[in-house]
Amino acid sequence: MDNLVKKLIFSLLMLFMLQDISAQILISGKVTESDGAPLPWATVVVKGTDNGTETKNDGSYSIEVPDENSVLVFSFLGYGSEEVTVGERRTIDVVLGSDSQLLSEVVIVGYGTQKKSDVTGAIVSVESEDLEKVSVVNAVSALQGKAAGVSITSNSGTPGGSVKVRVRGIGTTGDAAPLYVVDGFPVNDIEFLNPTDISSIEVLKDASASAIYGARGANGVILVTTKRGEANTSNISFTTYIGYQEIVNQPNLMNGPEYYQTMQQMYENGGGTFNLISTTNTIPYAGDTTRTTDWYGQMVQVAPMRNYELSFNGGTERLRYLISGSIHQQDGSIVGSSFDRQTFRLNLNSKVNNWLEVGTNVSMSNNTQRSVIEGSIFSGTILNTFRADPLTPIRNDSLGQYYIPAYQDMENPVAAIDYDHFRSNYFRSVSNVYAQISFLNNFTFKSSFGFDLTNGNTSNFSPERYFLGSIKYDVPESVVSGSKSRSQSWLNENILTFNKAFNDHNLTVLAGYTMQEWESDWISGTKNGTYNDNATLQYFDAANDPQTLSGRASENAMVSILGRVNYAYAGKYLLTGSVRRDGSSRFGQNNRFGVFPSVSLGWNILGEDFMSSVPVLSTLKLRAGWGQIGNDRIGNYTYNAGVSFSSYNSYILGGGNAEQYQVFGAAPDNFGNPFLRWETVESTNIGLDYGLFEGRITGSLEFYQKNTKDMLVREPVPEYVGFLVNPMANVGDMLNRGVESSITYRNRDRAFKYDVTFNIAANRNELVSLGNGQPITAGSIQAGAISRNDVGQPIGSFFGFITDGIFQNEEETAAGVQPDAVPGDIRYLDLNADGVIDDNDKTFIGNPLPDFEYGFNLNFEYKNFDLNMFWQGTYGNQIFNASNWYLWHTSEQYNRSRDLLNSWDGEGSTDKFPRLSTQDRNGNNLISDRYIEDGSYLRLRNLQLGYTLPQDMISRVGIQKARIYISGQNLLTITDYSGLDPEIGNLFSDLSAGIDLGTYPQVRILMFGARIVF
Repeated sequence: MDNLVKKLIFSLLMLFMLQDISAQILISGKVTESDGAPLPWATVVVKGTDNGTETKNDGSYSIEVPDENSVLVFSFLGYGSEEVTVGERRTIDVVLGSDSQLLSEVVIVGYGTQKKSDVTGAIVSVESEDLEKVSVVNAVSALQGKAAGVSITSNSGTPGGSVKVRVRGIGTTGDAAPLYVVDGFPVNDIEFLNPTDISSIEVLKDASASAIYGARGANGVILVTTKRGEANTSNISFTTYIGYQEIVNQPNLMNGPEYYQTMQQMYENGGGTFNLISTTNTIPYAGDTTRTTDWYGQMVQVAPMRNYELSFNGGTERLRYLISGSIHQQDGSIVGSSFDRQTFRLNLNSKVNNWLEVGTNVSMSNNTQRSVIEGSIFSGTILNTFRADPLTPIRNDSLGQYYIPAYQDMENPVAAIDYDHFRSNYFRSVSNVYAQISFLNNFTFKSSFGFDLTNGNTSNFSPERYFLGSIKYDVPESVVSGSKSRSQSWLNENILTFNKAFNDHNLTVLAGYTMQEWESDWISGTKNGTYNDNATLQYFDAANDPQTLSGRASENAMVSILGRVNYAYAGKYLLTGSVRRDGSSRFGQNNRFGVFPSVSLGWNILGEDFMSSVPVLSTLKLRAGWGQIGNDRIGNYTYNAGVSFSSYNSYILGGGNAEQYQVFGAAPDNFGNPFLRWETVESTNIGLDYGLFEGRITGSLEFYQKNTKDMLVREPVPEYVGFLVNPMANVGDMLNRGVESSITYRNRDRAFKYDVTFNIAANRNELVSLGNGQPITAGSIQAGAISRNDVGQPIGSFFGFITDGIFQNEEETAAGVQPDAVPGDIRYLDLNADGVIDDNDKTFIGNPLPDFEYGFNLNFEYKNFDLNMFWQGTYGNQIFNASNWYLWHTSEQYNRSRDLLNSWDGEGSTDKFPRLSTQDRNGNNLISDRYIEDGSYLRLRNLQLGYTLPQDMISRVGIQKARIYISGQNLLTITDYSGLDPEIGNLFSDLSAGIDLGTYPQVRILMFGARIVF
């Protein structure tokens, strides 16, 4: 695949370089204000290209254009813009009058566009210029901290790791991810997109904006528009960067002598003797108590990353094209992790005649990832580097075998990385074609057909003599395992739009019919005994004995009708109403169809006569909206009772003189519910948009309430019914309330230009009802479940005991209610005052959701230099440091945090860390508030310094624009959290968010890059 992409890009490059280059035309002139004063540093750009310049101190400029059909765009912040066709003129002077650009901006909405001044819903827009300032692999990551009310958290710092996106809080105990729509095609993620290919991203946050997407818009909608070719131009753009990544923080672990000292103390306090083991797994070693094995240090590295992109953009008034390709290669800062991706995009748009336009968008990506294990209490790679004792060596080089950590029942984490050859590969293609006709002056009809195909496979090979520990101990044969998956969907949309402006009225009416179908299948298998460990024989057909084989397939479909009305009177009074009716095969016949309405109003107050005496205002709009939207992400066939074949239902047949054999039987595994229906989110939003001083200051303020009704949870049934899984029912409720604010100040009047943007959002989440269901527990470790999702609490809340220091003497233990406690043990609070410490004394001890999240973005420009600085942070969220549950364990043989060098060893010695002892009848390591930490942080996400080469220098060699930059990501993090990284998402579910089980931390990146346009 790599060679194919490289050959394709090279061939396209040669094709365009062989084209004839027409002679350039030099245009000059002056840009002034309405009073004749020169306007320095105004922007002059050839429309549809990156070819541009800025006016000098006297307002003069000069620029080369390709031909007489070129259009020059003159703009200056707060002064509007002007487009001028060159024609036969060689001197063009332009006067820019003061104006608020906000009123003429156009934003993408569902199934169309709107002037920003006419928008009545809660929509936030991020342009490509903002996305390109942060060089990321996943385009969603570039949104982090830039959109108020959109919470984005990396679930892992591993290369190609997933990102959690939540719009205005978590609205369900199930899948709370938003719906993504790329160029009109709904998809489950946008990881297949190259961020540089994106023109803009709009986030529809409230129901009045997203209800047009009906049953799939409950968690918000993110609209992605990719770049299009520009008419009357032809250019080639090459972008590249190289970077280096490293993990900043180090765990505070004991060295070998410290570990030996605390082990001796632990055994002595327990009435025993610590015996140093000199062999592990029959492999002898010296048993040196002065040595130290740095397991973690063996796992981290300074890792390179590389990215190359090439795009071709241009066309005529009849045909426009954009072709792009990229190659991304990234090694991980944890040894054994990596991510490679290749992408290709083709966008074609043809204006066949005055009434017909056709086009196509084709996107392909190929991802290959190798990742380490995270989120596991038994085989988590990072957690195991913390736990492994520092006395055992990593390997015996003379024997070619790995040592097993001597004092723990665990695997050798370095061996696990070297031995586990796990890789995943996914190829994805998302494409659509459309035709749009215009007729009767005011009507357009657009029909499109899209197709989304994903083929995936995973492979893993474990060689013979798999010495990792008792978990994977001494496998007598090599093991080959793998899986293959395929998913596909097609979508047909037919949209009719009527648009008419008459007198002071502006009316747009939209009606549509859509159909979509999804199919998927999956198969996996395992075989033992390849002939040897040669890399060329790591395949199923090289193995001997079949072990397991499993698979599944599913499909579902949806049909929808939709409509929307947009009405504006005199540009002041605005109305938007929409309704969508969806029918889904995921629900029983009684509830397959649902209707999702919305309405919103807007008032451009500044248009009223009584506001004419307030010249300081340039924009003032009040918005209010209400709507209902749905969530159909419940999986397929949930409404049906299922039957499964498995070893749990097996029978032994034969016997006597006949050979016995096992037969799998069938049994119900799910209690069906034909009355299942959509989760429904009812949302109310009130917003205020404002602008001051001719657009220099702009901002918005939003208040919202989002109530999830009919939330799907599992209802309990009597045990004698015999089902392994309780049935799903629409009995839950969840509530989110919040406030959002953003403000921007722009100053571009002089040579030194800058803009500053700040946004902040606060959300309060509450689980209102679970019907008759029990609280949902999640996030289990050896001590039990950490999270408890219960009525009246935020989702994912931590649940455990509250500690009250340490018993310092026998008088205190005698006065307490813990009969097994001795001096040096943890004191727990008897919350119900019944004289016993038991599960009835557990309570909610922490909340993983922040009080508020915020972002702070600064852009500076001076002549050819530009500087971007972006900060992002959270406040008030808490983290359950599950790593510390192991590192603070006082009776196990794991390696420990150096904090335990200060363990209790006598009255008054400490009130935080209990005594070390092999005898712990008190339960000093129960789940409690000891492990709760403040997860608030402020992080310098991006710092980028760029320089654009002077136009008069690069134009001599046929270059339109050239920019070089140096960039740093995650350069500084201000936090009180003691773990490797305070940014803790969730690898599995929102039900167990904020639990740190050795999460792959975010890495610090130093990067050098360039962009050249020919």
